Amino acid sequence: MALSGTSKSFVLWKETPLPMYIDLYMFNWTNPEKTLKEGAKPHFEEIGPYVFTEEHTKVNIVWNKNGTVSFKQVRKWNFVPHLSVGNLYDKITNINVVAMTVGAMIKKIIPKNELPIVDAILKHEEGTMYVTKTVGELLFDGYDDKFLSLMQKLKPFVKIDLPFDRFGWFVNRNGSADYDGVFNMDTGTDDLFRLGKLYAWNFQSETNFFSGSCSKVKGTSGELWPPNIADHDTIEVFAGDICSSATLVREQTTEKFGIEGTTYIGNEKMFDNGTVYPENKCYCLRNGSDQCQPSGTRDLSSCRYGAPAFVSFPHFYLADPSYRELVSGMNPSEKQHQFTATLAKDVGIPLEVNARLQINIYVEPIQGLLFYDSLPSAMLPQLWFNQRASITEDLASQLSPVFLFKQLGQPLFFTICGIGVFLLLLGVILLISEKRCNRQKQPLLLTEDME
Repeated sequence: MALSGTSKSFVLWKETPLPMYIDLYMFNWTNPEKTLKEGAKPHFEEIGPYVFTEEHTKVNIVWNKNGTVSFKQVRKWNFVPHLSVGNLYDKITNINVVAMTVGAMIKKIIPKNELPIVDAILKHEEGTMYVTKTVGELLFDGYDDKFLSLMQKLKPFVKIDLPFDRFGWFVNRNGSADYDGVFNMDTGTDDLFRLGKLYAWNFQSETNFFSGSCSKVKGTSGELWPPNIADHDTIEVFAGDICSSATLVREQTTEKFGIEGTTYIGNEKMFDNGTVYPENKCYCLRNGSDQCQPSGTRDLSSCRYGAPAFVSFPHFYLADPSYRELVSGMNPSEKQHQFTATLAKDVGIPLEVNARLQINIYVEPIQGLLFYDSLPSAMLPQLWFNQRASITEDLASQLSPVFLFKQLGQPLFFTICGIGVFLLLLGVILLISEKRCNRQKQPLLLTEDME
C-alpha cells in the first residue's frame, strides 16, 4: 500500500503507537591517572544498561507532486528506572571529549610556529584530559567545560567558532523537530517497489562529508520498506547521525511466532574503510590509505565539528584486533553485540531488531602541544547502545496474515522497528548542544500544503 495522507498506513507511519527501547551502556575509565602519568593501558568497565523508551513523530509533512513526501522527525526519550541497573546520578569517568575536539582542531588548523603560544594558554587554563560526570549529564543534561570558554581566548589563533556551549550525547535532542534534519522519501505512489527510498537529506542528494559513492544519500530511513525487500541479499539504511548509509547482509531464514522472516546482519564490511575492502576506501578521511584507521570503525569527524569520533560495533566486535590490544576491558560477543534486523518475507515488516553500535573517541599525542603529550594513541570507547524492538507473541497471534499484510502492511514496521532509530548517533554521536539551535530555516517544498 502506497503512503498518502488518507491511507490507512499514514497514522501508523506518522506516530509510533508502541514504544521502542534503547539500552545504553557507559564505559567507565578506571585508571586515567596511571594511563596519563605512567603509560598504563587504559582499562574500561561497562556499566549499564540505562534503559529509555523512544517514540517517533513525523512533523512538517509535505506531499509533493513527484510522488515523494518531505518531513521532519521528533524523537522523545524517557528513562525507565525499573528496567535499568542504576540511576542517572551514577558517576562515570572517561576522556574529555571537548578537549579532544579542541586538540584535533588545533592540530589541523594552527601553524606550527604558533603552537607554543596556544600550549601556554592551555596550561594556564588548567583543563583536564578526563572528566567524571553523572550519567544524566553525559546523556541528556549536558555540562559546561573549561575548553569551551577557552576557545574564546584562542580565537586570535584558531579561526573556529564551535557551534555548541554544553557537551552531552543527547543534549537538545529530546523533543527537537530540527535535529534529525529534513528527509525526502518515495511514497510508492508511482512504483510500490520504491516505497521508502530516500532521495535527499537536508535538501541534498549527497552529504559532502565523504567522497564518491560514500557521500550519496541512499537506502531507506529504516522506517519504510518496499514489499519485496526481504528477498534482497543486502539492505541499506541511511542514518543522519553518521551522515552516511550502512549496509546489512542477508544471514538466514528464520521464524518468529509463526511468521517467516529473513535476518540481516552487520558484518565486517559494514565499518571497513578500504583497508580490507577497496570499494569502501571513500570512507577513509585521511590522506592516503596508509593513514587510515584499521578496519572496524568509521570516521565521523567530517560531520561532527571535527571531533575525533568513530562508530563501531560494541566492544570492537568484528574490528581489527589492534583496537582491543590498545585498551583492556573489551569482550566482544556475537550474541550480545551483533547488529541484526529480521524482516517478514514478502512485505518487509520488521519482526525483531537489535541495532547495536558503539561510539569511540580517538586520542593521540599532538606534536608541539605538551598539554596533550601524555595521551596514548588509542581508540577509547565512550558508550554503546542497543536500539531494540520486537513483535510480541500476543500481537502476532491477534493479526491474521490477511489483516497483517493488507491492512497494516509496511506501517506495522513503525510500531516495532528500531532500525529506523539506527544510531541515534547518538547525536549520539557527538553530540553536543548547539547554541545556535535556530538555524536558518528552508521551506520543505514550494508547491504543497503541509499536513
